[in-house]
Amino acid sequence: MNNKRPSAITRLREQLSAAFEQFEQEHRAEIIARSGNPDDDRDPFETVHAIADNWATTTDDPDSREQLLDHLTDMLDTSEVRALRLAAEAATAITPRLIYADADHGISPATTADDLGLTESYVYRILRNRNTTT
Repeated sequence: MNNKRPSAITRLREQLSAAFEQFEQEHRAEIIARSGNPDDDRDPFETVHAIADNWATTTDDPDSREQLLDHLTDMLDTSEVRALRLAAEAATAITPRLIYADADHGISPATTADDLGLTESYVYRILRNRNTTT
């Protein structure tokens, strides 16, 4: 059992996350009170972005990563995880097409790599493979 006190940054993340969740609940309640639909203005990928951002920010903090995994376990059910896994497979499959489309529109490999969270050398490798298979 780990009796180590969480780091200051971990505590800050927890506090910010709790404050954000409270804001979201209050904001939704206000929209509903005005007879609105709280999901009308939501980004359909908001939760996916939040998961990805939290995953990236906990890379070097094992305690925060464990807390994130516990939170995701409580937040997601098996069908949602299945959907995320299949979406990840689809994202992997379309990545070369996105790289080609960016290249066709004059977007630099460095920008494409940064946008996709990939290395520039990977983007160049995909582009070289395109040129040898066409």
